[in-house]
Amino acid sequence: MNKRFIFILGVLSFGFALFFSIIYFLERTAFLDLSFHLFYLLKDNDYCIQNYRIGAVFTQSFPLIGAWLGLSLKSIAILYSTSFIVLYALTFFCILVGFKNVKLAIIYLFFCILITTHTFFWAQSELPQGVAYLFIYLCRFVIQTEYRSSSFFKV
Repeated sequence: MNKRFIFILGVLSFGFALFFSIIYFLERTAFLDLSFHLFYLLKDNDYCIQNYRIGAVFTQSFPLIGAWLGLSLKSIAILYSTSFIVLYALTFFCILVGFKNVKLAIIYLFFCILITTHTFFWAQSELPQGVAYLFIYLCRFVIQTEYRSSSFFKV
């Protein structure tokens, strides 16, 4: 597939997801863990990392910065709702543009589209977040194995 087509497909897919995460921010942030974490983020004015889930630092940075800027609760909830889509979009574009791995970018994009039916309103799910970091690691692993296989010291 053409890299430009995949890029446009990614922009459209994550654009729609971002649009709907703004429209349905209340449904996403008032559900389960997200509201709990948002409460403690605002109460303590610090990250709310529990059970060593440090992958949440990226997504919790958005509402935390909003709190530091003195934004309204609605704006902070919108920021928190959109932070997950931003993570997934940045991961996709990092794979496609940064690592230049079209195959993994297509796989990751299809994963994001397919899992949305199960996790859109449960934004705090660690599965899509973990998969995002896993794909970054996988791209780095592919680069290292390609480098080693073409190395001068190949056995």
